[in-house]
Amino acid sequence: MFHPSFCPNPTCSYHTRPAQDSPPRQLPFVRIGSYYTQVVGPVPRYRCNACGKTFGERTFQLDYYTKRSLSYPSL
Repeated sequence: MFHPSFCPNPTCSYHTRPAQDSPPRQLPFVRIGSYYTQVVGPVPRYRCNACGKTFGERTFQLDYYTKRSLSYPSL
């Protein structure tokens, strides 16, 4: 299962500080649903508890802006 390791918002405190440094009993990111793409189907969305920014799982992938799936081994 995917767990974001940092917040993609450059002004957020979790952008440079690892999510493992969050206070006890507080998850740094909360899953808030999903959205659908024609390329990969449903993509989970998360919200950062520090800044409130929402982002999808594909935000952290290399082929996020290509709008298609790439074969990493062939690259």
